[in-house]
Amino acid sequence: MDWVFENNMILGHDIYLHGKSFGTAVATFAATELSSKEGHPAREIFKGLILECGFTSVQNIVTAKAGAFVAKNLFPDVKWATEERI
Repeated sequence: MDWVFENNMILGHDIYLHGKSFGTAVATFAATELSSKEGHPAREIFKGLILECGFTSVQNIVTAKAGAFVAKNLFPDVKWATEERI
């Protein structure tokens, strides 16, 4: 992402972030972290955020597939909470 913002040929053009599956959490993280780092809302930096086959959070997936006990005890610190960032 630093390269994108340092490259004058790219700045000023429409920049879309795209994430698929687990990449939806990464793309959302990048949009929110970069916008706070740059001091501008994400909508001013990026033209759009495309999330394909995403999920709300790792905790929700593990809870749905393996139960709340597994989610809380085996993955207590794994967040990737896309829903919160959006």
